[in-house]
Amino acid sequence: MYMKQKKLKEDGKRKAHAAEIAKEELVSKKRKREERRERYRKEDKLNRKKKVRRNSESS
Repeated sequence: MYMKQKKLKEDGKRKAHAAEIAKEELVSKKRKREERRERYRKEDKLNRKKKVRRNSESS
């Protein structure tokens, strides 16, 4: 009886740990995605400014 309870407790800990790792990975992926989007936004903004300058210079 004691061993069965101990095994159930260990399984619960193992599952909780796996869930915590999965959650951390998900948060990490979301953070990386948001950082990538922000970087692309900045690059697009700079590129638009460069295009405006080129168009005004050629006119």
